Amino acid sequence: MATKKKRITVNLDPSLYETLKRLAELQGQPLSGSLNDLLGAINEPLQRTVGLMDAAQQAPKQVREGLRQTVDQLDKDLRQSMESGQQKMDGMQMSMEQSNPHVVTRGSGQDKPTLVWDGNDYIRRQYQVVEEETGSHWMPGLSWPSDSVLEALEKAKISNPEKNWVVRESWQ
Repeated sequence: MATKKKRITVNLDPSLYETLKRLAELQGQPLSGSLNDLLGAINEPLQRTVGLMDAAQQAPKQVREGLRQTVDQLDKDLRQSMESGQQKMDGMQMSMEQSNPHVVTRGSGQDKPTLVWDGNDYIRRQYQVVEEETGSHWMPGLSWPSDSVLEALEKAKISNPEKNWVVRESWQ
């Protein structure tokens, strides 16, 4: 069956191609469908950007400069938002990679036990990265086992160096 969708050829770096191919496999759809969905998700902000650029080309020089500054700020905000999303994804990935579905009952080699009986159930010792002064969480809802919390702490310090990040113990 013929499609009315437009076709293009895109040259991709091998690593980007492998990532997109794997995403399509995980979504259970062809690569072209996955890419169409991915690009469709950014179509609206992209249309606004194109509209601003069109207006900037037709505007007087002073207005163009103001629009350029606005677009530069939007680009900066978008990149920060993407970095924040990426940090959350990194945290989730790190948490998943470090989680261990096997219960350690003895011989963990740690000074403190990984699992502790609270009288009703076993709870797991975890750690969270928080801002020392306010107690706000670097990655709300995420916690790390002792062997990976220092890596998370370093990522928090890199992502937001003006805050004083510390590790706090939590139980789950």
